[in-house]
Amino acid sequence: MKSRSERIQLIKTLAQQKQDESVRAFGQCMDKLNQLQIQLDKLYQYREDYNQQFKQQAEKGVPVTNLQDFLRFINSLSHNIDILHENLKKQRETCEKLKHIWLEKRQKVQILDSVKHKYLRQEQQQLEKKEQKINDEAALSFVLRKENN
Repeated sequence: MKSRSERIQLIKTLAQQKQDESVRAFGQCMDKLNQLQIQLDKLYQYREDYNQQFKQQAEKGVPVTNLQDFLRFINSLSHNIDILHENLKKQRETCEKLKHIWLEKRQKVQILDSVKHKYLRQEQQQLEKKEQKINDEAALSFVLRKENN
């Protein structure tokens, strides 16, 4: 029959696997969050560059149709930036939830680890008591045999 520390080790191993899965999910979420942030930064930069180019052209004189096209394009870019902002916000919320899940699982593993160590100490104490009892009985037996001889 397995000792309590061995049984708790099995439970801890399963909990550790679940923690590892939650760490991977959190890491993937953070990677996606970083990618979204990079995309947003690029869109901001692209809009800024486009505005600069348009200002340079406007100084030379721009036909009305070009102005309308520019405004439509800038509005489209701004709309895409707003959508990306919303996606980024949702991704942050998802990452926050996954972080809490991971921290809960990590705490469970730490608790199981402490319980395992407690059980190991108890088992070691029981073993030492058993060995001491055997040694005491052997010493008593030796003394009794010596007295009988």
